[in-house]
Amino acid sequence: MNPIQFIGQFIGPQKIKSLTLANRKTYLGKNVYLVEFTDNDTREYPEEILKKITKLEAGDWNSLRNDSVMAVLEEMQAVLLEAELTLDDINWLAQTKIPLWIEDCISKVYKKFWGKERIWITLQDIDKHLKQNGTTKKQ
Repeated sequence: MNPIQFIGQFIGPQKIKSLTLANRKTYLGKNVYLVEFTDNDTREYPEEILKKITKLEAGDWNSLRNDSVMAVLEEMQAVLLEAELTLDDINWLAQTKIPLWIEDCISKVYKKFWGKERIWITLQDIDKHLKQNGTTKKQ
């Protein structure tokens, strides 16, 4: 991929100023690019997603979300078609297994970050953390 081809194009409402190869790869080992926008915001995108969400004209955040999700949905469709699962199995996967897997991942992050289960985290815990990191001041 030639990153120069994306300069001046848009990701949602943001105009691309520069692209550089990030210092990491995706889960499956593919390239990730660090995108700098003209408003000096930066964000990393996997190469395949970047190709699908970059537009010649500015869009809005909703269209960006739709483009991002549709790019992933295309990949998921290919996997599901290849697996030849029944409709009932696909429903069960989408309604049960995927949400439970995501929730499990989130719970593990909470446990690692906070040192306790997510259900036991209080606003007091959050406030204490923010104050320790200088994010908020005592009212």
